[in-house]
Amino acid sequence: MSRHQSSVSAPAKQHGTGRRTRAAGMVFLMAATVIMSTAAGAPKPNAPGGWTHAAAWGFGASGQLGDGGTVNRMTPVGVRDPGLGFVEVASGGNHSAAIAADGTVWTWGGGSVVPVQVPGLTGVTRIAAGRDHTLAVRSDGTVWAWGANEEGQLGDGTQEARDTPVQVPGLEAIVEVAAGTSHSLAVRSDGRAFAWGWNQFGQLGDVSEVTRLSPVPVHLHGGHGTTIKVVKVAAGMAHSMALTSGGSIYTWGQNGSGQLGDGTSENRNVPGYVYGGSGTATAADIAAGENHSIAALANGTVLTWGDNFGGQLGDGTTTARNVPGPVPGLTGVTQVTAGFWFSAARRGDGTVRSWGLNYLGQLGDGTTTNRLTPVPVPGLTGVTEIDAGLRPAFGTSSHTLVVRPVPPPGFRLEVERDAIDLPAGGSVTLNVTVVPVNGSHQVVSLGTAPPSSALALPAGVTATFGSGSIPVGETVNVTFTADPQTMPSHGESSTVALIGTASLPASTATTTLDILITDPVS
Repeated sequence: MSRHQSSVSAPAKQHGTGRRTRAAGMVFLMAATVIMSTAAGAPKPNAPGGWTHAAAWGFGASGQLGDGGTVNRMTPVGVRDPGLGFVEVASGGNHSAAIAADGTVWTWGGGSVVPVQVPGLTGVTRIAAGRDHTLAVRSDGTVWAWGANEEGQLGDGTQEARDTPVQVPGLEAIVEVAAGTSHSLAVRSDGRAFAWGWNQFGQLGDVSEVTRLSPVPVHLHGGHGTTIKVVKVAAGMAHSMALTSGGSIYTWGQNGSGQLGDGTSENRNVPGYVYGGSGTATAADIAAGENHSIAALANGTVLTWGDNFGGQLGDGTTTARNVPGPVPGLTGVTQVTAGFWFSAARRGDGTVRSWGLNYLGQLGDGTTTNRLTPVPVPGLTGVTEIDAGLRPAFGTSSHTLVVRPVPPPGFRLEVERDAIDLPAGGSVTLNVTVVPVNGSHQVVSLGTAPPSSALALPAGVTATFGSGSIPVGETVNVTFTADPQTMPSHGESSTVALIGTASLPASTATTTLDILITDPVS
């Protein structure tokens, strides 16, 4: 949403003999700027002065949408942000992960319906989520992993599951990671790629089908033994992809649906060249779904190939394709992602298009209708990142996460009444609710306007809040008390302001209330 300020008030109106009241108004102020994507391996920006948050949709039975529930969502809902601002997200199977602006990592799903901090991880610059495991890259270039490990996908030399992060030995200067169903990929700063974990179909690219419990180099070589410099990797269910610095694409692993794009259905245990292009037709981004692949070109168009059972290739058919082909009518794309039988793309204008299987709302278009061509995801603007996950099990589906700017304001105040009669020497208690606007979970401090303000409390009147600060989404009471010596208003009410403030993002919400001082109760 666009940044804005709003102020709503109604003209003074008469209520009874000589009594003037005003309808409660609201004023929202926010200072926030969008955190844009950063170069590979670069530290993420800090939250103050700029704040983004996550939204999610699709399959949510394990709480992986992070909205506090376990239901599927057909349209985007806000992830309950801890008040730090999420800058990068990763969708797994039944879980999700995000990097906060302070470099900490937060996860949800698998029974937790809201984000919880991963202990001991700081300075994180990249994350990736597989079906049941998670990878994180720290600013020092080390890789940390946790979760399921039955195929060695954590890379720590064992097959023991880990519920806290462990360092992946032997990896340094890592700038990118990717996680598939049970295998993992990494890119070093010099462009070398590494892989570990499940390797039944050759998805590690090490010229074998041997599962690896520790990282091994991916055999990516050009003609005459020249080394190819990789800038990004992508991992599907059992196939892998690499994007080179020159905009070429290499694939390897399972190929039963043509997901390698080499014109065959034969598995490969060594990377093969799939696409090159030249000029603006070079590849700029890649993503791997369960059994299909997708690439965005520098000119903003999109190529897809592989399985097409749900229409995930976006070409208007459900016919599989074993070579790259265009998605008609889709332009301006800067990032792509792929889930279980569906695909999505982020355009340069910050909007999102999705297509493919939709029986659980995974396209986010408000329906459960499969789409053979791209459709807009309504209500999303300013999106800076998108990531779709793999399905956690048969009979389930995927979910999608995006990062977008906080639509200001992050909250609003609602008071149960817009006017009260307050007798001199008496008190009146009302409920004030801090209502979330964007799904964030900020902590809001409550108060009244300063004495110098035109919306200050009348002389002799005090306001006492049940709590001085509360999380967004909660309700607190405020008690207005008039000193016994307070002069009655004689029908003239005073409009006062209740103010809520939050530091991340820096924002203020104000609602007004009319107070009429009456004679003491006899």
